[in-house]
Amino acid sequence: MKANVSVAVVPVTSPDGTFSIGRELFPEFEALQRHGVHVQTDRVRVAHPDPGYVAMALAALTEACHELGVPDAQIAFIDTVVAPPRFGLRYGFKGAYTTDYPNMIWVFANWTTLAELRAVVRHELAHLAFARTHTAEESAGHTGPSEEFALAFEAGRFADDDAMSEDDLPASEAARAKRRDRDMAAEQKALLRPGMAKVFRQVTDAAAKPPTHKRQKAKRAKQK
Repeated sequence: MKANVSVAVVPVTSPDGTFSIGRELFPEFEALQRHGVHVQTDRVRVAHPDPGYVAMALAALTEACHELGVPDAQIAFIDTVVAPPRFGLRYGFKGAYTTDYPNMIWVFANWTTLAELRAVVRHELAHLAFARTHTAEESAGHTGPSEEFALAFEAGRFADDDAMSEDDLPASEAARAKRRDRDMAAEQKALLRPGMAKVFRQVTDAAAKPPTHKRQKAKRAKQK
């Protein structure tokens, strides 16, 4: 099967060309922001990555479509209005899928490096493929069996040209994915424990300061 893949044309009607990603549905953003983490902004705009980035994304999309039996898929590139910092702690999406656009996946280009791109595309395309054979309720959000399937596919533990069913993910893989999700959730909760705000400030402050030898040199110059 030859999949029909392309870059999506995102309909934007706002005067400034931006639109919302609906971040209010994810309370962890606000919680982490209160503790000093740079969190992804709610406003985004259509991105225009360089040709090499787009070519790699389309190649990964074509490959994933072939493996999952998806005949048609588009990829939309978007950038957050406020770019993520180069240093320090940050939290946000790299990709997304919503049943509102059943044949489209989203990539946050200024949050996803070229090295991360293939994994992100495969993960979101797996959500799209899952939604083709399940209800919108079963496919909504990055939780439950849809997320378990996407994690397994992204990790290369599932590759089949046949259409999916609810039995596609083995029980052992489902259990492993759930354990990984619990571990990740535990790590996120640990970030919110008392005292971590101080750690966050220390990390971000350290990232903003010049190297130690430069500070010492500046201090000696001042003493002279």
